Amino acid sequence: MSQQRTNENVRYYDASALERAPLFPSSYKKFALIIVLIAAIVGVGAFLYYNYTVLQAPARTQAAIEDALSQEVSADYPYLESYVGWSADEVVADLDANGISHFEIPSSDPSGNTYVLFHAPSTLSAEDAQSYYEKGINKLEAPKAAQLLYGGWELSISSDPASGIRVRYADFKSGSIDAAIASAISQQGLADSEMKESGTDTSGNTYQTGTIEIDEEEYTWRISALKLSDVYSVDISDDAIFVGIRINQA
Repeated sequence: MSQQRTNENVRYYDASALERAPLFPSSYKKFALIIVLIAAIVGVGAFLYYNYTVLQAPARTQAAIEDALSQEVSADYPYLESYVGWSADEVVADLDANGISHFEIPSSDPSGNTYVLFHAPSTLSAEDAQSYYEKGINKLEAPKAAQLLYGGWELSISSDPASGIRVRYADFKSGSIDAAIASAISQQGLADSEMKESGTDTSGNTYQTGTIEIDEEEYTWRISALKLSDVYSVDISDDAIFVGIRINQA
């Protein structure tokens, strides 16, 4: 840099060179432009991925649940009174004869006197339904749990008359516990039977009991219901109700 003399004793550097715009080789400019474009593409891609996988995930899950619950299903709920006194083999043979798909599931009865099966809903193959069930309902994604429970039911057949026969299922249509119990009473043809008791048990189930005569013998029926969310942690529907129906010898 040159110097300028302003007087005999003071010298100043000439800074005019610093005021010129910096000059970059054209190759540097192209490289910088490429970096900027790559950064922009990566940023847009990251946002789109985050938006799809995180921000839109709840909406997609809810849409999938609603789609599963909008399907036409044939529940084929068993009419328990007709199976009273039947062995498990006889019940299974009757289900097979009527084309009702099912598979055996583990029984919680330590005596080994109870056979338990699960009816696969008509929207799922028996293989898929069994795969979902064996994974565990609480471990399923909500849409798959909805597919399995909507139209599916569990049937327990005990060789002990005191335990009798029981069906359990999820009611997605009634909208309330009282309505689900009323629907179950109608479904099982119990509306004209003698009502005995109703209330809430220690497990939080709302229940209703009554008696019915079958082949000149008296049997007790019990229908209980509670929110599905109190049974399974998977979030499917706030209005879903878990229903249990049992008929056993009085």
